[in-house]
Amino acid sequence: MKVLKDIPYSSYEVCKLDLYLPDEVKEPPVYIYIHGGGLEAGYKTDVPNLFEGLLKNGVAVVSMDYRMYPTATFPDYLYDVSMAIKWVTEYGKEYG
Repeated sequence: MKVLKDIPYSSYEVCKLDLYLPDEVKEPPVYIYIHGGGLEAGYKTDVPNLFEGLLKNGVAVVSMDYRMYPTATFPDYLYDVSMAIKWVTEYGKEYG
């Protein structure tokens, strides 16, 4: 497994993602993990063991942080998720 941490996907400081890439799989399917926490708490690093099964089955994982309440409000969270998905579709292949 290869892990790339804290890749910015937006101009907001908190908007970073981690990539977990399975070994020896060219262009794997991708699972995008958006942590819970009621839009007020949580981090992209909260559940690293959750990804093990996906990685063993050749699935890459993107785990993202996003702006949270009260600093951000609706629809900021949705904007951040859409920007992360856009980043994956535009730049994901460059990272494997």
